[in-house]
Amino acid sequence: MGQSLQNDEEVLLKQVFTARRMLPPGQVNYYFTVGEQQHLNEDKLQQPADQHVHDAYELFKLNVPRTNMIKNIIQHQQPVTTTYLTSLEAIPRPAPVALRGRKKAKPKWDFYKSVFRAYKADSARILEDCFDSDWPQTKIERVVGQVVNDEVRTRAYLASVFKHIREVYKYYSAVKPTGRITGVGAAILGELLSHCNNFVDGTVIKPQDLEAVIIACNGGRREVNPLMPNQVLVRCTFFEALVRLSTDKFYRTNVVDLPSLAVQKGFEEHFLPYFATFKAHDWRKERLWREEIDLVY
Repeated sequence: MGQSLQNDEEVLLKQVFTARRMLPPGQVNYYFTVGEQQHLNEDKLQQPADQHVHDAYELFKLNVPRTNMIKNIIQHQQPVTTTYLTSLEAIPRPAPVALRGRKKAKPKWDFYKSVFRAYKADSARILEDCFDSDWPQTKIERVVGQVVNDEVRTRAYLASVFKHIREVYKYYSAVKPTGRITGVGAAILGELLSHCNNFVDGTVIKPQDLEAVIIACNGGRREVNPLMPNQVLVRCTFFEALVRLSTDKFYRTNVVDLPSLAVQKGFEEHFLPYFATFKAHDWRKERLWREEIDLVY
């Protein structure tokens, strides 16, 4: 370290000057410069400073004490030191303290206290009400009305299989909804019938017939219902389309003598084997209605 004094040399040499500097811990060499000459303490100097500046450095070594920085800083928490770490002890965590008389067994999960409790499962009464609501909105009586009382037999049969029709419709109507209205379009209807034992055979029933049956089911309405778009089948027109396709395939080709028999043949040989595989309520009871899922909601 060098300290420079720029005033008159004779005055400076007769005075005693003290300089305070911030130094790092450890050994530090120092000297003073007056003008352009380096000067050291004459009592300890053995050789001229201007000729042996480096040697003069060796004669004057200042030992600066190491400062305890942690001790001189305001601490708000225990500093982590070697002593502190060696004094630490690890003991097992104690068991939670239970108040006497407050311990209770975990109650069994109850469906009627869960978020699913408001769901109304299908029943014979609900299915009957749904069918009675859908039937007047169809034109099935015109389709099978050529034979006396045949519409009664057709209605009775459709009511007996309405549960399966409703299950399939709920699934396929949600595949490609029209805006916020669920329904079955021609493409989805073709996908459904492709699983029905070759019902669309390309000879009697062709893929383009599906577009025609949707137009036939939705045409001729006196009132416009925004919940029944013309380009898709809603629930009531969905099973009307199945009735129309069955009569076209089996009654108009003289395979059977009655429209009701054509409907029955279409369902039992083509539709029901696939429709019966849809069991949404069993999935709810086995997979959805569980305590773990209830806790998530």
